[in-house]
Amino acid sequence: MVAIKNVFFISLVISILIIEGCAVTNQYKSAKYGNSISAYENYLTRFPNSKYSNSARTELYVLYEESDWVSANNINSISKFQDFVSKYPNTKYKSQAENSISILEEILAWNNAKNLNTIYGYENYASIYPDSKYAFDARNIIYKLKEERAWDDTQRSGEISDYRKFVTDFPTSSYYVEATNKIREIEILLPAWEKASKVNTIKGYNQFIDKYPFSAYASIARDKIIEIENQEWENTLQKNTLNAFQNYLSLFPDGQHLEAAREKVIDLEVDDIFEGDHGLLPPMSKISDGNGYSSTTEVDVYNNTNYKLTVRYSGPESKKLVLGSHEKASITLKNGRYREAASVNATNVQNYAGNQNLEGGEYGEEFYIVTQWK
Repeated sequence: MVAIKNVFFISLVISILIIEGCAVTNQYKSAKYGNSISAYENYLTRFPNSKYSNSARTELYVLYEESDWVSANNINSISKFQDFVSKYPNTKYKSQAENSISILEEILAWNNAKNLNTIYGYENYASIYPDSKYAFDARNIIYKLKEERAWDDTQRSGEISDYRKFVTDFPTSSYYVEATNKIREIEILLPAWEKASKVNTIKGYNQFIDKYPFSAYASIARDKIIEIENQEWENTLQKNTLNAFQNYLSLFPDGQHLEAAREKVIDLEVDDIFEGDHGLLPPMSKISDGNGYSSTTEVDVYNNTNYKLTVRYSGPESKKLVLGSHEKASITLKNGRYREAASVNATNVQNYAGNQNLEGGEYGEEFYIVTQWK
């Protein structure tokens, strides 16, 4: 009986071992079929020392590596790729990871250079990454920054030698035209301007403007002319003589006080005729009252002489009418009281003057010469 029991026990153990062996194999096959981290982890937890444990750990390591590689690519950071290479030094992705690290370091260095935005920063980047896809941009920016710095320094110094150096160093600069104009200004315009300023005459300033109409000094010259004109006008008003106003008109034929000067000349010419030897002008003949009230009067004048006739009207407004021999003309005047003076271009013919009261409508007057023997 004892022998029989022992045999049964041995058989039972063998059966259990066979069953357990089958379970280990089946579980490994199941984990291998699932080929997932959780499947292999569950297997190793249950069968840490089975004959398939090393194979399971090898497979699990591969899956860990693949998972970490996907994670590193998704995060795409230098530190993540560095951690991956450190964790898997013999990985098949080592060259790819190192390449990604190089690309990311290059991008980081480029961004740092842009943030600094200095010549040194870009030059440092270009020296480290001479074949980078950003190297061309870096060199262009270095050129531009050097150009801007050189232009600022050149403008600050204002020396012609610096402007010449700038156009030599930066022939394609956007400041090239401005720099060459500045050289021209220093070499040609400035001496010409200093000469005009020293003379300080209208003629000198006008000559400068005619020669250099688009220079920066041309507008200054125009301001100087206005300044001189205003001073001359003040002097003319103080003198208040016919010669003074005529001189103003000769100096400033297009002056800002042109109309006022012309009217003043007429007023003073009328004054001279009234104060000198003159005949008396009769009142004008009224031809028509016009249509209703009008603030102006139309005067028809006939020069029935063999000379050129000048008729001056000084009153609410000052005007002058010049007629050739036997010529007729009309002039419109504001209503009001006028002093009228007439003269011809003959020294032996007396001037005539008189007062006229114009009330609107149309008036007429004829001028002729009467010979009187004394």
